[in-house]
Amino acid sequence: MSLVLFDLDDTLIDGDSASLWSEFMLHRGLADQDFVEQEQAMMQKYAAGEMSMDDYMAFTLAPLRGMSQTEIAKQTALFALNEIEPRVYPAAKETVKQAQLAGQRLIVISATADFVVQAAAKRLGIREVIAIQTELVDGHYTGNTVGVLSYQQGKVTRLQDYLGEDYPDLMRTATFYSDSRNDLPLLNEVGCPKVVNPDRTLRQYAEKCGWPILRWQRENG
Repeated sequence: MSLVLFDLDDTLIDGDSASLWSEFMLHRGLADQDFVEQEQAMMQKYAAGEMSMDDYMAFTLAPLRGMSQTEIAKQTALFALNEIEPRVYPAAKETVKQAQLAGQRLIVISATADFVVQAAAKRLGIREVIAIQTELVDGHYTGNTVGVLSYQQGKVTRLQDYLGEDYPDLMRTATFYSDSRNDLPLLNEVGCPKVVNPDRTLRQYAEKCGWPILRWQRENG
């Protein structure tokens, strides 16, 4: 069974799920406008590969401190339905469908909080998820993360841990779809890297390496 890996943000969907979640929290009364503006400023650093993911997660998880897993699950299900599903690229849907029909193993691997990525992946029909792990104590979020963050080289580390001794064999024929320079460590690990609507740095790197460059668009263009 071959392995197909997908980044989530700006790869499977048109947009960044973490930023969309921040906007959703604003509309649901879980955050204020100042929170959203600070989150957007931090994401500018992410686009340049300069953001501290530890700082970002500490900031964005703070509003959820003390909230129950049950309540957040309700919110993320609504979020995925209304904010994620309309942004899924048609080509992404078709790629996922064809991979499933071929009996391939699909994993979404993302540098976004697990509760967001799990809800988004569920809408796409993908069951396996590697994301930034959030801490729960007695069924409530603490605002902390757990373990290695699945960001940049951390994606490789988390995937190695997840796949265990099967990692070397699976990676030889694995495909990974991503848009971001931040995913170059993992793109260089797989046998078949594919870049989707890449940022400038990744596009230049992909052209140099001869990697496929895909242009995915939403139905409205």
